[in-house]
Amino acid sequence: MHATHLSRHTNSEKMQAILQWVGVGSVILMGAGAAVHLFRDLTKPHHECKPEPFSRHKYRELRDQMGEDRGR
Repeated sequence: MHATHLSRHTNSEKMQAILQWVGVGSVILMGAGAAVHLFRDLTKPHHECKPEPFSRHKYRELRDQMGEDRGR
């Protein structure tokens, strides 16, 4: 959007063309990114969940340790 806006308000035809192509390229890249994310979401098995980096028990231990460190 910004490239298109700038291209309308510049006096150089060459710069207008460059900015219009930048705008078109940006739209194409965003569309491709959205399509990739959609494809990944649709093909991902439903039973697969993100594993937690720490179990709840380990999380509580780490939180308690951080609380002890702050008290010092």
